[in-house]
Amino acid sequence: MVEKLNVAIASILLLIAFNLPVFGSENALASDTIKVKITVPVIQKVEIVNPAVVEFEYPWEGAEDGNPLVIENAGALRVKSNADWALKLDNLSTGTLEVLVRQTDDDNSDWRPVSGSSGYFYGEQGREKVGFDLKIKPPEGAVQSTTAGGSDLNQTTRRVQLSYTLEQN
Repeated sequence: MVEKLNVAIASILLLIAFNLPVFGSENALASDTIKVKITVPVIQKVEIVNPAVVEFEYPWEGAEDGNPLVIENAGALRVKSNADWALKLDNLSTGTLEVLVRQTDDDNSDWRPVSGSSGYFYGEQGREKVGFDLKIKPPEGAVQSTTAGGSDLNQTTRRVQLSYTLEQN
């Protein structure tokens, strides 16, 4: 009998010690809140769908009058990013030709120089295909007139090649 009494007293003490409800008490078990902060690193990828390497004859027809050469669908990229992004284009070509760019699917967008702080495309997180058109302007006063036969003895093949830098925006 003493053993049963000792077991009962020990059980009651354990229940009180662990704050468990005793004899129908409606007190809840211990509860707590845990806050977890997860930091996911920015992951970005650029896939070149259509490389922007353009070769053309200079001077082109109309260059002597200052008319630009417009190349539609000159290049396309697929951007995958888990953050908002900015895609910077740079002209790797040397020479005096001014290269401008605009997004292919937006004919009303302004032409922007490919160098400096204006050669950017912007996008939101996710997956997006970015295509672009190029406009090449001849340098002022640098084009020599063509001969009477319509051919230019000084005509050369020129190349415009772009590089890409993807940044978190």
